Amino acid sequence: MNIQLLTTTFDLPIRFQEVSRWRGAWCELAGWEQDRFHNHRSGDGKVIFRYPLLQYRSHRRQAGFVAIQEAETDVQRTLAAKEWAIRWKDEPHPLGLLNLQLETYEVHLDKQWHTYRLSNYLPFNSSNYERWQSMTLLTEKIALLHRLISGHLISFAKGINWRIPARFEVEITDWYRQQPRVLHDVLRPAFDLEFRTQLFLPSGIGIGKGVSHGFGVIRRQTVSKRSKREQSALALQSALS
Repeated sequence: MNIQLLTTTFDLPIRFQEVSRWRGAWCELAGWEQDRFHNHRSGDGKVIFRYPLLQYRSHRRQAGFVAIQEAETDVQRTLAAKEWAIRWKDEPHPLGLLNLQLETYEVHLDKQWHTYRLSNYLPFNSSNYERWQSMTLLTEKIALLHRLISGHLISFAKGINWRIPARFEVEITDWYRQQPRVLHDVLRPAFDLEFRTQLFLPSGIGIGKGVSHGFGVIRRQTVSKRSKREQSALALQSALS
């Protein structure tokens, strides 16, 4: 299945913690009637539970976003029709475009492994966070993360109307860090890790909680980027399986 990704970066310096503010500023510019930009119903403000097709980012400390499928058309229409200016920190701020890139990817399932870096991944809702906290063995925690990543990949597939044709696996191949992050006034652990799967996915999409706020960004890794330590971890995992 082919999908389109529109990646944009603007000349608005922001930190990761300001992505939510950037999201609100863009929605003010575009108009709150565009529910794909914020996933709330325009009438009563209730949340629309679906995979966010517009995902806001801080890329190299500049404001941007990734628009997927139908959201790409909405963004192009907004940029063509609106004056490029937002209100930022109570001051008017003109937006200049630093980068705009439209790419087409073929997402598919095949027989080989594909390796991805996953940054600021928020895997937990309230119930599975309680399960995580009750676990004592690292093997149990890794197994839970495997299941959660798999579930979030399926949610992405459903969000773009892609029916994955067969079962796939997820294996964590490296672990970089775990740190506390706040989303909607709730503190949860966020993970930077590497995993592999038989799904071929585009770089730049998000999975997990808070993807419209910059969490859970996937970047495809090539073999040349993997360190000897990472390759040793894969060899050990294969030997133990």
